[in-house]
Amino acid sequence: MSAKTTKNVLVEYPIEVVYDTLIYLFPVRDYKLSDNDHRTFSVTVKDSSNYAFIMNINLEEKTRNTTMVKFVADFPQALIDITGGGKKAINIILEELLNELDKKSKPDLTERDKAVVEKTNAEVLDSNKFVNPIHTETNTKLVVIGYLLCALCFVLPIIMVILYEPHSSLIALLGVITVLALSFGIVISAILQSGENKRTIMHGRIQTCLFGFLFIFAGLFKFIFVIIGILIPVIIIGYFTKRKRSYE
Repeated sequence: MSAKTTKNVLVEYPIEVVYDTLIYLFPVRDYKLSDNDHRTFSVTVKDSSNYAFIMNINLEEKTRNTTMVKFVADFPQALIDITGGGKKAINIILEELLNELDKKSKPDLTERDKAVVEKTNAEVLDSNKFVNPIHTETNTKLVVIGYLLCALCFVLPIIMVILYEPHSSLIALLGVITVLALSFGIVISAILQSGENKRTIMHGRIQTCLFGFLFIFAGLFKFIFVIIGILIPVIIIGYFTKRKRSYE
């Protein structure tokens, strides 16, 4: 298991052009330039919204007119990148880099350049060839899991009421499962809203509202849950709406 995500891409531009474009590219959304070294053509990127994340980008000159861009995104304190944040970060920065490079004059490739391009094992990309998956991926599995957790949170309390017995271990177990399902469900609804696909964001918002309704329903027993049920959707949906607008 590893929290590292790597990606190698060959671009048909000189290394100096790629390096200059890269360091002047930032900030890209929450990703900011942390360090750079012109001697080694290396760049370090950090996420201002997640201090557990770090990305190293190294450039390697393959020929005078071609450059290998090596991305390594990592969560050093984690065993595995569960949410795919590293892959998402790489694709976001790569998309911006290719778009900026596309604005520059592309050199005419020599025969040696063309031979390197044909033999490389890495992807050879430009802004026209690259399709960022974050714009199209629907996260279907995560959406389904989110709705299943919603269903559990509705069904389990009803079962608990029907089977209620004081000091029952079964009722206690069902209560623990409900709390866990609720917690994971809220996290998943937030993750869905952090994406770019409009349908996925919509499902995330629906799930957030459903979990908020659960708390409001629990307010029949304690009024504090009504306040929590209102705050959860307002905070989560409001945060991601504001965040998305800041990128536009």
